[in-house]
Amino acid sequence: MTMGERIAAKRKQKGFTQEYLAEKLGISRQSVSKWKKNVTKPDTANLMRLCDLLDTDAGYLLIGEEEKNTAPKPPVSRDAAGCRGGYASFVFNKYGDRLVKKYVSGHGDKEKIISAVAVSGSRQAHWSGRRMYLRFVINTQYKNRTDSCKVTFFGHRQWTDSYTWGGAVIEG
Repeated sequence: MTMGERIAAKRKQKGFTQEYLAEKLGISRQSVSKWKKNVTKPDTANLMRLCDLLDTDAGYLLIGEEEKNTAPKPPVSRDAAGCRGGYASFVFNKYGDRLVKKYVSGHGDKEKIISAVAVSGSRQAHWSGRRMYLRFVINTQYKNRTDSCKVTFFGHRQWTDSYTWGGAVIEG
């Protein structure tokens, strides 16, 4: 089954029309149709919102990975402003360096990288059940240049504050 077929099947399972899904995502119905036909794929932001709307996780939509049992969403944001960045900041502080190392180890030009650092103020987090999407900017220093790219890591909560991290989506 292709990604487009999985999106369409989940959409139909929820009883959503292409128009309804497009309206909820703030995109055109034609964009949803192109996903179904595998002409294009949703960008990272739309993928995360799509997972929420369809009550599934990105691993399933992207590669057909078996869906995880997802816990109900919390009634309030885990990253409430009153907590100065809250839970997402905690996870970023705990795993940020490890995720940057994971990014570097999978980089095609890893031998040419002098350093790579996460930009802490760029952190965004999104939850879908036990799945966390942690997005931040990584500045990569090479001999003659510096590159910046947004990376979204997919983590699965194993225990209270313990995550296992799968792959990542690089936006640029």
